[in-house]
Amino acid sequence: MSSSPVQTIYVLSSSNGLADHVRRKLKNLDLDIEVKDIPEKEIHALKDDEVEFAVGQIRQLVAILSRETNKIKWIQCTSAGVDHIFKNIDHIKPQKDFIMTRTASLDRGQMMGEYCIGHIIARERGFQIWTEAQRRADYDRKAAPSFRMLRDLTVGFLGVGSLGGEIARMCRAVGMSVWAGVTDRRFESGTSPSQEFDHVIPMSRLDDLLKQCDYVVATLPSTPETRGLLSGDVLQACKVKQTVLINLGRGDLIDDLSLIKAISNGMLGGAILDVLDQEPLPPDNPLWSLPNVTITPHISCQAKNSLDIVAENYVDNVLRYLRGERLQNYVDFNKGY
Repeated sequence: MSSSPVQTIYVLSSSNGLADHVRRKLKNLDLDIEVKDIPEKEIHALKDDEVEFAVGQIRQLVAILSRETNKIKWIQCTSAGVDHIFKNIDHIKPQKDFIMTRTASLDRGQMMGEYCIGHIIARERGFQIWTEAQRRADYDRKAAPSFRMLRDLTVGFLGVGSLGGEIARMCRAVGMSVWAGVTDRRFESGTSPSQEFDHVIPMSRLDDLLKQCDYVVATLPSTPETRGLLSGDVLQACKVKQTVLINLGRGDLIDDLSLIKAISNGMLGGAILDVLDQEPLPPDNPLWSLPNVTITPHISCQAKNSLDIVAENYVDNVLRYLRGERLQNYVDFNKGY
C-alpha cells in the first residue's frame, strides 16, 4: 500500500491517558509526530480538513467522517467492533483510498479468554453458592455441587478470527475440547481453522455444534449475516446438553425475547453476557433476574493496562503505514467488519 507522511495524529477518545500512551511510544521509536488529544466536547471545533490521521472511539470517528469535506486518510478504532460505522454508512463521507483499522490484538483475545475460563470455572464450581453462604456464616458442605473438570467440557466457537482463535487456544490448553462453526463458504474452500480447534463444521450444521457443546462462545461481529443468528428457536438444539451461551461479540446476535424464552423454557442452561441487545440494559429487563444468567457491562477487555495495549497496537500500525505495509486488522467495507 502507498502511504502519506504522518505529521499529526489526533486522539479522539473519552479515555483519559490514551494520547499520553501513544505519545510515549512514538517518542521511544524516535518518531517526530505530534499527538493532539481532543476531548469529545471539543471535536465540533475541529476544521473539516484538519484531521488526516486519528485513533479513537467509534462514535467520535463517525462524527469526523460524517463531515462533507473531511480529509481523513486513515483512522483506527480503539475497539474490535466497528458495526457503528456500518450502521451510519449512509452518513459518512470517506475520501478515495480511505483506510480504517480496528483494535483486535492477541492481548484482547487473552483478556476474553481469561473472562471465559474464569466464568466457566466459577459456574462449574458453584462459587456463587459459597459467596452467599459466607454472607450467612453458613459452613454447610452438603450444598457443594458435584462439578465437572475442565477436561470434561466441550466448548463451541462462533467467530474464529484472532479473538475467537486465542480464546479457543486457551480453552484447549486447559483440557477442554473445542469446536468451531464457520461459514459454509469458508468450510468448503478448505481455509477453515485447524490448529486451535479439534472439530470444524459449517454453519449449515449449527444444530450439530449446539448439541455437542457444554458452552458456546460467541465473538462474532455485527453484520447482516450475524444479526439475529441465534434468535427464534435456534437454541432448541442446546436443550440436549443444557448449553450455556457466553456472548462477547455483539448483543444483536440474539434478541432479548428469544434469549429470555430459551432460558425460561429450558432450552439454554444459562447465559454469560458481556454484550447485550440493549446497552445499557434497562433495569426492568427480565434478564437481570433470570436464574443462571450472569451480566457484565461490556468489560471483558478492560484490564489495568488496556490503554497501553490499545496504544501499542496503534503505534505498530503507524510503523506499518510509514513503511507502506498492509495494516493489521484492516476493515473490509465489503464484508462489514
